[in-house]
Amino acid sequence: MKLSDYAKSKGISYQTAWRMWKRGDLKATQLPSGTIIVDVNQPIIHQLPSAMAASPLRKSALP
Repeated sequence: MKLSDYAKSKGISYQTAWRMWKRGDLKATQLPSGTIIVDVNQPIIHQLPSAMAASPLRKSALP
């Protein structure tokens, strides 16, 4: 699956998915054309940092 399609399917931006790939958090390969293909069977190598999860602090800041 292309990186852009993976990002859309997970509800994250392409830029976030690209950063995850650059950090080595996604199991993906880059083709000679530059296209990044994510292994959909095991895409995530590491768990997402807690900072990327929905923060309850954001909800409590609302009136």
